[in-house]
Amino acid sequence: MDDFVSLGVSGMSSVKNIGSISAWFKLETTSASGDIMRLYEDANNNIRIFYHNPSSELRLAYKAGGTTTLAILTDAIEGDGNWHHVSGTWDSSGNAKIYLDSSLKDTTAISGTFTGSFSTAAIGNNADGASFWLGNIDEVTLFNKELSSTEVTSLYN
Repeated sequence: MDDFVSLGVSGMSSVKNIGSISAWFKLETTSASGDIMRLYEDANNNIRIFYHNPSSELRLAYKAGGTTTLAILTDAIEGDGNWHHVSGTWDSSGNAKIYLDSSLKDTTAISGTFTGSFSTAAIGNNADGASFWLGNIDEVTLFNKELSSTEVTSLYN
């Protein structure tokens, strides 16, 4: 499969330092990694929620100034046939969080300083356009604030 959505980046710079991504997804059995959503300035500054196939992990990656911060969940989601809800947040206090089906799975401290402005954004593929999400993605939302756990639960329900 090679379907994806390319997004305009006007106004997206407001989420560089604080924001959230929320999406529903279903992941088929796959031998490749794939992005649910990616906001990309360059190789040193980007934000993405993606499935990392070699480790079977869904990750929120916040890469700022060349330093990558990962919030990781290891639940078995690949090929389970179920729809899941993921939310990734990053905040001005310097934390990245990832939720699955309204449960907080990981919190980690952010390192680095984000520079530049987003040049591309997409749902369903990586920056080079060679790796695509194998499954379904629905109701992707980008917020210019950190979602609280109550708001994540509300989106899930």
